[in-house]
Amino acid sequence: MVNTKKISLKKLKLDLENPRIPACSTEEDAIDLLCAAEQISELAKDIAENRISPCEKLIVLQNGKKYIVAEGNRRLVALMLLNKPNLAPKHLFRRFSQYSASRQIQINSVECLIVSDRKEAKHWIEAKHAGQNKGKGVKPWNAIQKAHYFPSNENRFAYLLFNFLLEDISQFYEITNLTRFISGSTFFEYTGIYYNQWEDKLAFSCSYEKNSALDIF
Repeated sequence: MVNTKKISLKKLKLDLENPRIPACSTEEDAIDLLCAAEQISELAKDIAENRISPCEKLIVLQNGKKYIVAEGNRRLVALMLLNKPNLAPKHLFRRFSQYSASRQIQINSVECLIVSDRKEAKHWIEAKHAGQNKGKGVKPWNAIQKAHYFPSNENRFAYLLFNFLLEDISQFYEITNLTRFISGSTFFEYTGIYYNQWEDKLAFSCSYEKNSALDIF
């Protein structure tokens, strides 16, 4: 039986059996290890600037009056150190203090998914961390989907060109191959087509005919 509940950070405990924190016997050791190996300061900075992601809940197991965080230990540590920078390793104290002072809001509780046991938690953790898992897990975007969504993507120029000439070249080129092909100066010199990253669109340095671009393919 799965329940959703907003739980105080004071009631949440790190899972010392979590794969991210092996061989840790105390929360202090776990915090030090996660800060060293799991980019906690970067996550804390993002939470300070944008708050915690509403897309994912922590997965927790009730343990008396406390809850063990089976999934979401990085987020828990980031939140703990934003609220109490003195818990951070000494060399990171100043950094977390700055993040704490600059954050939009102090977060004292988070939405959690309460599961009955580790077996139930395992199913949802695998769905997130075990890859596509034959469609049961998270299916990552392919190169075209990433280029469609992110203007800063390295394949963005190729994506725009890909769509501009879609009927003619899409059957012959993978988008990553097209990126390599059009990145050199030869393509620009021959076609006059380039990527205007400031306006996120194709641009033309001279009078342009579609066939001149197609000829190079």
